[in-house]
Amino acid sequence: MNPTPPRVGFIGLFVSALSTFLFAGSTLILEPLVYARALDSKLGTAHAGPLPGTRITGIAIGHGLVEPALTPIAFESDSVVAIVSALEALELYPTHRAVLAGGATGAFAHRLRNSGNVAVTARLELANLAGDGYDLADLAMLRDLDRDGAVSAGDAPLVSGATVALAVGDSADLVITFAVPLNAPDRTTAWLRVLASAVGSNVAAQVTDSVSLEAAAAITLMAEKSASPEFASFGDAIEYQVRVANRSDSALASVRIEDQLPAGFSYEVASARRDGVGLADPAGVTGRTLAFTLGALGAQSSTTLRYRARLGPAVPLGDAVNEAVAISGTARSNVARARVRVTGGVFAEEAVVFGTVYLDSDRDGRRSADERGVPGVRLYADQGSWVITDADGRYSLTQLAPRTHALKLDPLSLPSSARPRATRHRDRGAGGLAFVDLQRGDLQRADFALEADLPADSVLRPRREHVAGRDPLGAAVRRMFNGEPLLEALGDPRARPSTGVLDAEGPLPLYQSGAIAPAHPNAAAITRVPVTRTPRGEGEIATEIESYSVTSRAVDEVVASGGIPATTTEPPNTGSRLTMPLEDLVLQSNRELVFLGLRDGDTLSTDRATVVVKGVESIGFELSVNGDSIPRSRVGRRVHSMANGVEAWEYYGVALAPGVNELVVMQHGSGGARPASARVRVIAPDHVARLELRTPRSAPAD
Repeated sequence: MNPTPPRVGFIGLFVSALSTFLFAGSTLILEPLVYARALDSKLGTAHAGPLPGTRITGIAIGHGLVEPALTPIAFESDSVVAIVSALEALELYPTHRAVLAGGATGAFAHRLRNSGNVAVTARLELANLAGDGYDLADLAMLRDLDRDGAVSAGDAPLVSGATVALAVGDSADLVITFAVPLNAPDRTTAWLRVLASAVGSNVAAQVTDSVSLEAAAAITLMAEKSASPEFASFGDAIEYQVRVANRSDSALASVRIEDQLPAGFSYEVASARRDGVGLADPAGVTGRTLAFTLGALGAQSSTTLRYRARLGPAVPLGDAVNEAVAISGTARSNVARARVRVTGGVFAEEAVVFGTVYLDSDRDGRRSADERGVPGVRLYADQGSWVITDADGRYSLTQLAPRTHALKLDPLSLPSSARPRATRHRDRGAGGLAFVDLQRGDLQRADFALEADLPADSVLRPRREHVAGRDPLGAAVRRMFNGEPLLEALGDPRARPSTGVLDAEGPLPLYQSGAIAPAHPNAAAITRVPVTRTPRGEGEIATEIESYSVTSRAVDEVVASGGIPATTTEPPNTGSRLTMPLEDLVLQSNRELVFLGLRDGDTLSTDRATVVVKGVESIGFELSVNGDSIPRSRVGRRVHSMANGVEAWEYYGVALAPGVNELVVMQHGSGGARPASARVRVIAPDHVARLELRTPRSAPAD
């Protein structure tokens, strides 16, 4: 830095009219920076006036008018002599402010000037100030001999505490160099002080510079994992795929993947590939924790890692979940998961029983090619599980322990004119009961014969028409996304489970005979479906009540027909309920911001709910209940799909107030885009006020 020498724009000598009160020849001692100053017209800083001992003589001249003619007159005072005293003064300027990134270096230029009227020796000190965000590193001070404001080869280093001699009006240029630590916290500021103090006096000057750390460019890593095949047994090989995307504008010098294999899985040596090119085996190849080094990853680009793992003999049955995280420096991706269902295969301990419930038209105890199966019949196993036959009368029971099991037909689920027929010597002469001896991994068949007094077509036609084209899973999915209720008739009341649904407002009309229950708060969304009653004597499906579908509930399942019992009982509604795994749902969804598994007017069975939201990935969500923000610590799971840019968050244990609650989720767009929002109102219960038991108006005879 080589500032322009100051231009003296004005030298003013101010001598007080005190001379009129002093005797002639009196002497006044003046301080030069008070009574005589030179003003720097560019920098506005003061510099020395006359040297010590300088004598200044002043005379005051007065003007007036003499009456009555008002004649102008002038008169002089006695002369006053002022002697300038010695004064030390230092100036240090300018002050600097800088904004740098971590790891950057910088330099500040300063000028130290002797603005007094005597020579001064100044001691220089350089230090970080305490109490700021961080300390600058590698502090150094140099005397800028060529006055170019930068570090040059000829500049003289100055240690803290060094002295500089300055004559009257002289100056010294200084350069301060420093470095910003790499680990300095974002958006913090370091303060630096340069102090110059006159040796032997208390005269000093200082500047305080600052260096603020700019926010580091956000590094956004996304990871997505899949496994193939999804079902495996001991000895099988699984191919895992991990896709990593760098969603930032900065290239990454090094990316690695930390991968946690499920228990009993082992990495297959030399199977790793990055984008189809062989990759070195990961660290930890003999254990469950693998560390793959991928190398550089460009800005706004992605890469795919593939490798194989093999199932060992000690792999536990059930879901085996693999987890992977992409890491670059301090940036970490989401936790990507892939699930493999481990089955026993030929080595499984569980056994399977399958068979058909058929109408034995010729009553020979054996199923002929033309004897058709009976749909909608319930079978119970002795351990409590049950199953309903499909449209062809077929069934299967899995995961049975290797021992003797008893299977029994539910007589209430049989056609009205049909009865079971004994076909085995272990049936004890009564049909509808079968004993099956199962070994480990066994697969056995057990058929059940029915006989009827009516023609087969009369017995089976109503049931076949009812189940024709029936797709319960597809219907549940359509209802979830389109709000279409599944309207089916309820069957024989005695075949229904003795359970009901309680909510905060009153009973839901799911299993009630006769008139509709007292008005529900969502009465407008309750659809009443009349069902034709048919006498049992004609062999048709008999019905005893009317069915209702509460379309406001997220996953209503009023699935039954006359004599065809519901396959399941609806579980308590504790929040978002999904028809498929969240990972699959995200892959099939668009980027619209919505609640999953919750719809407006839903009545929950608890005041602590699970809430699932989905929208655009990488933006995040803000969830509030009744205006109170829900912290992100409540997020138990996050699922991303880079294929379609969708992300879902699952909040656990969201507290609800008794009665109506308004849930609002928001996503703030980038670049000033208008934020998106979605809202839903749900009803949460209070303490149980009363328990009411309702009985049907009429009970059918056994």
